[in-house]
Amino acid sequence: MTKLLDGLYSTIKYICIVVFGVSVLLGIAQVLSRYVFGFSFPTSEEINRFLFVWVVMLGSALVMRDKSHAAITIVVMYVPEFLSRIFRSFVYIVSVGFLGLLVYQGWKMTIITHIQPAAASGIPMSYAYFAIPTGAFFMLIFALEMCYKEFFGNSENFIGEGSS
Repeated sequence: MTKLLDGLYSTIKYICIVVFGVSVLLGIAQVLSRYVFGFSFPTSEEINRFLFVWVVMLGSALVMRDKSHAAITIVVMYVPEFLSRIFRSFVYIVSVGFLGLLVYQGWKMTIITHIQPAAASGIPMSYAYFAIPTGAFFMLIFALEMCYKEFFGNSENFIGEGSS
């Protein structure tokens, strides 16, 4: 199972790198076309925003697995290990519940926005909104992995002690 999740993590990481690279190139092309050639592509800013949403949501899944998101760890640093474990378990369970809700509601929002075109490009808004349930789904998978490790051993230190 770990190999499968490692492969998923690597795939998401490479997708983020490619999407971010395309976003940077699109931004450079926009600046060059506007200030050097005197015209601009009307859709590039909008597409760049869509790409940014995808990078943020997929990157959030990477951060979830690395345990490198911002967190207040003082609570678990100064309590006995069994209380720390209870607190971590509570955080993971709440995270799983929230992410499940985010997948569900994000999917509903994606369906609703499919008929709405973006203003400049005409691309269905659902293409941008689909990043929400997709990213939340991958975060949910990685949160379930952390729950499994917490409940059945092989638990690493809490938030902030991530691997790269």
